[in-house]
Amino acid sequence: MDKVLLVFLNELDNVKEFNNIIESFNNNNYYIYSFNNVKQDDSFMLDCLPDIINHYRLQHNEISNLAVLSNSKDLIFTWFRCYNSLANDFIYFIDSDEKNYINDKDPLFNFINKVSNFVNIENETIEGKLFVNLNFSNFKKVINTETVFKYFHLYESFENFTFSGKNRKKQQEKKYLYDGSEFYFLYDAKLEKQKIPLDIEKNKEIIINQEYINKLKDNYYIIPYLAVLAFKLRNDQLNALVVQIFLDLKKNKSISSSMYQKLLYYITYESRDLDEQLYIFSLLIIINDGTDDLSRVIIRIMGSSELTIDQFCNIIGNLQFYQSKDNIPVNDNYYVEMRALFNRLSKDMLEEIKLTKETPKIMQKENRLVFVVDQLLLIEHSPTKMIIDYVNNFIKFNQNYKIKIFIEDNLYCTNTTGIPYSYTSIKSVELAEEHRKYIESDAVEIIYPDLRRSKRENIQSFFNEIIEFGPKCVITTSKISLLSNMIYEYFPVIYLTFGGINLTRADINLTGDSTPWLELGKRTGLFDDNSVMIIHHGFSFDKEIKSKIKIPVDLIRNKFVMTTVGNRLESELPQNFIDLVVRFIERNTDSIWILVGTNKIQYIETVYPHLLSKNRIIFVEYENNLSKFYEKCDVYLNPPTPGRGFSIAMAMNKGVPIISFPNSGGTKYIGEKNLCSNDDQSYIDEIEKIYSLPEYKAMKSKKMQTRITKYFSMESAINALNMYMDIAKEKRIGAKNI
Repeated sequence: MDKVLLVFLNELDNVKEFNNIIESFNNNNYYIYSFNNVKQDDSFMLDCLPDIINHYRLQHNEISNLAVLSNSKDLIFTWFRCYNSLANDFIYFIDSDEKNYINDKDPLFNFINKVSNFVNIENETIEGKLFVNLNFSNFKKVINTETVFKYFHLYESFENFTFSGKNRKKQQEKKYLYDGSEFYFLYDAKLEKQKIPLDIEKNKEIIINQEYINKLKDNYYIIPYLAVLAFKLRNDQLNALVVQIFLDLKKNKSISSSMYQKLLYYITYESRDLDEQLYIFSLLIIINDGTDDLSRVIIRIMGSSELTIDQFCNIIGNLQFYQSKDNIPVNDNYYVEMRALFNRLSKDMLEEIKLTKETPKIMQKENRLVFVVDQLLLIEHSPTKMIIDYVNNFIKFNQNYKIKIFIEDNLYCTNTTGIPYSYTSIKSVELAEEHRKYIESDAVEIIYPDLRRSKRENIQSFFNEIIEFGPKCVITTSKISLLSNMIYEYFPVIYLTFGGINLTRADINLTGDSTPWLELGKRTGLFDDNSVMIIHHGFSFDKEIKSKIKIPVDLIRNKFVMTTVGNRLESELPQNFIDLVVRFIERNTDSIWILVGTNKIQYIETVYPHLLSKNRIIFVEYENNLSKFYEKCDVYLNPPTPGRGFSIAMAMNKGVPIISFPNSGGTKYIGEKNLCSNDDQSYIDEIEKIYSLPEYKAMKSKKMQTRITKYFSMESAINALNMYMDIAKEKRIGAKNI
């Protein structure tokens, strides 16, 4: 059986791409027959396709695949519609400029315009797709808002064309009614008839629902172009649609991988402006493939653009969410380049400040301290509580001090760049009254950003106020603070980590585990033994929160309650760990596992939906009163991944036994002697013992409570801070004397 391609050309321009397509048919053993310059051929008529096809069918004993290709848009679109059943495939070759066969003086122009623009096409039978040589340079000649909302299902990218295995279509006679006339195609009394009116265009309302989104995903060729189109049009409805599609695509790795590679190429190897790169980058975050590609992309975008301070702050704020919520990995170069970017912007800001206001005389006062923080939220928010606890206890043990807390609101992202997939926290100032309730001394002042100002103006204002305040030291809990990176030029800076490696400059970086810092330092030169030091965080558990827990008590009554808490559980719970816990759950029908910090984990939803439906595994996106919640828990299951230190410490204070591998996060709180062996059976055995032996559970509970209160007190943490402040000051003095 033979395969035939009929080609109808009209003043071909893009010869190279056209030849590539023809070569692909040659390689698949098609007979190719060409009709050149059909517009100038007086013998050629729009309705001659049936005769031409019949002619070549007679020349071949049997044709299995017959394709028709043209660069005349109106011609191929009309044939695809009116002669749909005559050929297996129709292909529109988008040329450099749009070509059309019918001119606007032709009596048939208005009719052909209606037909080729697919007016009321939903009323007739169309089999197969119109294949198009789509790319990012030409797609707008076919794909527009009308295509997206009405006709996308009629097209397919030529890159998805199959050269064999075609089914013959059922032939039909079509009659179009327009302007008082009837137009017949394939007139034959024996054929099934279809009558399509064209005078009144029927605009069926498009409802953007899951069914519509599923239809878009089934026609996934359009998705990369839809993303670019949405950016170009700045249409809120399209933006929301695109984000929803990409969120749904996460479930289909084969399709999302193809989309990811296509759009990654689009912003990596072709020249795009900053806003477009960031727009597409944010969509790639949703379907990221787990590699460090995107960390390299954002470094290139930010490094090659003239970013305003406000743009930079919004991007860097969203990056923190992307890493924690969307599990975006970063490589060593990310830390190096981000440090360089912070330094470059700091230098520019400092030069501007010197130009606009004479820098006052720098004076360090021994009894003054500055904290620079990303945000302060509700007291139930662990980092907020930790900051306030540190400040209160610093004043308690250093009563002659004055402290100013500067809140940058780095995670309040105003999205001035129009990023469709973005995050933001709330404005800290909205909770100012709440913060004041928990600050125990008048010697502490909280300075909030003025939201009427730009980020740049707030940073400048904070900088000048810190200079005038003259602290002995600046302690920052923010790893993305442009302010602390600037103030490093004038005062000792200590980074007190609540999680994550610092992207900015500091004299001393305080962490509970120096290993990842020092390993990164060996590879990059960013850190060494003199800049990374150990601190054991102190905890204050004296203030109880009065709010109720979110979990209905009926769900946990008379149950063996296991829990894991964290804000990155999707990435922190390996599949084999989930399987391990599920084996215990399925053997013990009164056991449940409550996961706090997420509303979904795809692996659990896919593999264990029966446990979710029976409330044997429960997701809790956010728990206001963790302390109260832990009173209802029998055991905390710590997975073999980093993180969760504060939630573990809080659980220990409530006497919740912690089961942990040696390579899990938070082990410094738990203690080496209280860890399982590094194997699954040891872990399961420990759960079984706590489940079945009340005396053993009580003993473990007491151990946890005693250890956290004895070795991780606030007094010892404040003493350590005082010591490190002196070391940071001495480092500065030593550097000046060299």
